[in-house]
Amino acid sequence: MNAKTISLFNVFLMIMLILFWGSSFVVVKIALTEGLTPIAIATFCFLAAGGLFLIAILLERKR
Repeated sequence: MNAKTISLFNVFLMIMLILFWGSSFVVVKIALTEGLTPIAIATFCFLAAGGLFLIAILLERKR
């Protein structure tokens, strides 16, 4: 059996995924107690994700 090594960059990406995923529940709870509606929170999440995807696409095109 061959053992595959994980690059440092992939470890960084996995840690960032864990941090974003885990903190999202806390952020949503705080936003709801501050008076934001679930629709407003979902809209912000989709806009943030769309912006990140746009940046990723633009960076990929430059390669």
